[in-house]
Formats: sequence, C-alpha cells, structure tokens
Amino acid sequence: MTNLDHILSLVRHGAQLRNPDDGSLMPLTEDFYRRAVKACHTGGYNAATYDLVLPGIEDEMGLCI
Repeated sequence: MTNLDHILSLVRHGAQLRNPDDGSLMPLTEDFYRRAVKACHTGGYNAATYDLVLPGIEDEMGLCI
C-alpha cells in the first residue's frame, strides 16, 4: 500500500482533519495530501502532523505526512 493509497482509504472512511486554530473540521482529501507533501518539500522539512478524526472513534489520532 502506498502513502496515497492509505490516504484514499482514510478518505473513504470519512476522515477529517481538526483545525488547530478553532477546532473546526475539514475533510481529508487527495488534494490536501498533495499540497502537504509539496509544502514539506518546499519548506525543507521532513514531515507535518495533523489531528485526525474518524467517524465513530473518540480516541485522539494523528496523521503524519
């Protein structure tokens, strides 16, 4: 499974990302993933982390891109 395959699996399961500024939720999308990877390369950092929310799961989770 590639990284993109994993992201798309999360998308199919309704994954969302929590905005750290106001706690609102935004959908995880392939476009978001591609922009995050590009930002890592452009910014010269190895990874970026996000709060991940999946329907029906109350535990805190994270997504590292």
